[in-house]
Amino acid sequence: MREEAGRHPRAAAAALRRATELREPIYQVFKARARGEPVPAVALEELNGALSEALGSLRVEPQRGGFRWGFARAETDLAPMLAPVLRSAAELLVSPDLERVRECDSGSCFWLFLDTSRNGTRRWCDMKVCGNREKARRHHQRAKTIRS
Repeated sequence: MREEAGRHPRAAAAALRRATELREPIYQVFKARARGEPVPAVALEELNGALSEALGSLRVEPQRGGFRWGFARAETDLAPMLAPVLRSAAELLVSPDLERVRECDSGSCFWLFLDTSRNGTRRWCDMKVCGNREKARRHHQRAKTIRS
């Protein structure tokens, strides 16, 4: 993809713009579900519109020992590369795993994640970053309270 983007910088810029535009409605849909709120109709409409465009470019391509997903596109059109992302988002929305989409419990993080823990009680997008930060914050809060 980097080589393609280098050969077609305008197409790459257009594809990046489109990806950035689609990031927000996808986020809005999953965030609403993670919070148990109604999904914004406008965001779902945007996702569905992009999905119908993208699915038209998906193709099954042969590979050694089987097949893989690919996409048809004109040489200077890089936007169809978003098709697998949109398909994955849609597949998650209609799967039972949707109930495991969570919003990070850190007060300063807005990431969403798929809780793949056995008991489904993961709270942070990344224990090494947000989890440790929150635990350190609580520790300092307790230590400060004890000293007061």
